[in-house]
Amino acid sequence: MQKLDDDDFQLTKMPLDKVLHLQKWLIFQCCKPLDCFSCVGEPAVHTVLLIVCDRLAEMFECIHKRIKRAGASMSRRKDPNDPSDPSDLSDSHSADPLGVAAETSAQLFCSSSGLAVNSTSCNPMMFSDEFCDQYTDEEQMHMIRALLKLQIKYFYQLLSRIDGISQAQGNQARRSKIKSITARLTKAAAAIDGGMHMVLQTWVVS
Repeated sequence: MQKLDDDDFQLTKMPLDKVLHLQKWLIFQCCKPLDCFSCVGEPAVHTVLLIVCDRLAEMFECIHKRIKRAGASMSRRKDPNDPSDPSDLSDSHSADPLGVAAETSAQLFCSSSGLAVNSTSCNPMMFSDEFCDQYTDEEQMHMIRALLKLQIKYFYQLLSRIDGISQAQGNQARRSKIKSITARLTKAAAAIDGGMHMVLQTWVVS
């Protein structure tokens, strides 16, 4: 939690594959206490898990903006005459399919700019340099789409596990919190899928 809140990972500087790797690691860390007999029934453990899940949901909410920037960056490399510039992509609420609530509830902040991560320009790269050298832009888009679907599935599974334990304990407040995070993930997943579809369609047409 301390590393997330202090932005020790430097989220905005990470390429998208590194963000997904971090999300995978965080989900794994959350599953460990759920597999521990001594920890699984502790309310304090559940509180920490929900805080981490809240941060994870916010990370997914930011990804559709990364995808738009990545698409613009790839178009520039494919067609140097393309006037689009990933740094010009607006993060205004009118262009944000997740709405105003995503920014007003920001919990993750950039250590460089001090701004909320969801309103800061992020690294437009899909993959790290070593991956970019091995795969075409189109291959990268298809691979990142598959990885995103898997990470979203794993996050749903984690939330379902926590909800099952909360249901058994009869804690309605905690279940409502999980329901809220799940709804945010569903909305973010739709925005991500829409962004990927739009970029891939543009790639095929061009």
